[in-house]
Amino acid sequence: MPGDLTAEFQKNLTDFLRIDTDTAFTFLDTATIEANSDPDHSRRAVQKARTALETIRRFLVRVKDPAVHAEIASRADQLESAIKSFN
Repeated sequence: MPGDLTAEFQKNLTDFLRIDTDTAFTFLDTATIEANSDPDHSRRAVQKARTALETIRRFLVRVKDPAVHAEIASRADQLESAIKSFN
């Protein structure tokens, strides 16, 4: 039973982190689209992506599978680079 809960937790955690990463990239797409027409909205979208990155980094340490950890860490690094391009 505890093993089942751990496996379910890991699946839910990795699903969440993948979805959060995808959502953060969507925020950056929005920021790009809105950069000229609505700079305030663009800045808010970038800030939401930053917040998502902080959340991803905070919870990534709980991912136990090394391959999944590496995959999500790589996407988080890509996200961080993309965010930096907005500065």
